[in-house]
Amino acid sequence: MLVGLRSETSLDGWLKQKNCPFEFATNESEGTRKEPGAKKQRTVTYEGTELFLRKHLKIGKCGDANECCRIYFEILGCGSGKILIGHVGRHLKTAQD
Repeated sequence: MLVGLRSETSLDGWLKQKNCPFEFATNESEGTRKEPGAKKQRTVTYEGTELFLRKHLKIGKCGDANECCRIYFEILGCGSGKILIGHVGRHLKTAQD
């Protein structure tokens, strides 16, 4: 349970404290953010608003798409308690692909 988390930094610290095998990334590289195909894969529409999902959990080390997983998400408002999950699965396209 994520009780008392107040920031993205807290999420990363909480995962480390719990010895979770996930790594938390608050953003994508500048190149990936600017690459149209990569940006499209990370963009979802929620309640009529387009959201570019930058936050993600990394599971496994990349190098082989079959050996890693990414969970892209957005926290919807501080007090809502809602998290929008946009993608769970293979590593998405990056600027280097």
